Amino acid sequence: MITSIKPNNFIYNYPKTLSFKGYNDETYNVKSKNKQDWLLHQTSFFRNIETLEFTTNYIKENFPNGTQIADFGCSNGEEAYSLMMLLNDNNQEKKYKITGYDLSPKVIEKAKYGPFVIKYREPEGLINSEFEYKNSNKKHLRTLFFDCFENIRGDFFHYRIKTGDEKIIKDKIAKEKDLKKLIQLKCFNQIIHNRGDYKEGKAYLPKFEFINKSIEFKLGDINNLSKSVKANGKTGVIIFKNAWYHISGSKKTYEIDQLNWQGVESAIKQAHEVLPKGGLFVVGNLANDHLFENQHQRTIIQNGESIKVCDNTPFANSLKKQGFKPIFYEQILDQYENVDKTKPYLPSVWQKI
Repeated sequence: MITSIKPNNFIYNYPKTLSFKGYNDETYNVKSKNKQDWLLHQTSFFRNIETLEFTTNYIKENFPNGTQIADFGCSNGEEAYSLMMLLNDNNQEKKYKITGYDLSPKVIEKAKYGPFVIKYREPEGLINSEFEYKNSNKKHLRTLFFDCFENIRGDFFHYRIKTGDEKIIKDKIAKEKDLKKLIQLKCFNQIIHNRGDYKEGKAYLPKFEFINKSIEFKLGDINNLSKSVKANGKTGVIIFKNAWYHISGSKKTYEIDQLNWQGVESAIKQAHEVLPKGGLFVVGNLANDHLFENQHQRTIIQNGESIKVCDNTPFANSLKKQGFKPIFYEQILDQYENVDKTKPYLPSVWQKI
């Protein structure tokens, strides 16, 4: 009976049913009460690692006593977890806390309770975390990951539901108050009901000691940053990365008069109001977020390397107008998020001035 199962190690991945429909896109006739559940939830551990590493170093240097970090459009949480992994060696006292916000209740549930699947891209195109092959030249990331995540127990995969088990599991989840046990129960429940989405030996759960009091996930609208985060000086970093096209509609066109540019400027203004002077606004490097169309480029030195940058796009100009300045640039990637050496760098991290 299920009472004999004592979950200790578990995992997380996001529903394979989620696919891109577009935040402001009504053309797909999605028959769902929660259209937000049909948004793009494409992410991976250590995505945009250069931007993440710069952000980590900035946080450690400029917020040595700690700060709160708000991650909007967090999806299933892999990028929020990645930043916390990079901060982990400096966070024994839990002085840094990340709160991830997303519109989708299904995704927030996934981010909270897992499991995560780690594997290489396979021919069938099954989407799970991609950090193993995308960051194969960064072996320290593997060490970080296995310091903070643990392999799921094998008996989770071999358990077969018996008559009455579903109600027992449901009742246990509803009554469980201990967070560690709740995570374990929910992961167990996820695997036994969606066995085909997981693979024994590749499924992982964030260690309780790693996430306890340092990371959480909540529902939050990317259009209303200030509704979720207050301007009280406690939040030093806002991450709203690679999701601006959901507000602007720039997945289809770059014509300003056809975009929701007022919504973009409103979100930027809200971020400026929330952040303290010197606070960080991480916006990502997607060309269609910045509305990059081969605008004028200039050469700068970043990390000792000469790079071509473009920071005069409509998006960059809106950030400057609201009181931000660019302090880090990441190169535009191709459609598979691999480096495209023909592309310039876009300003992915901005500082409030």
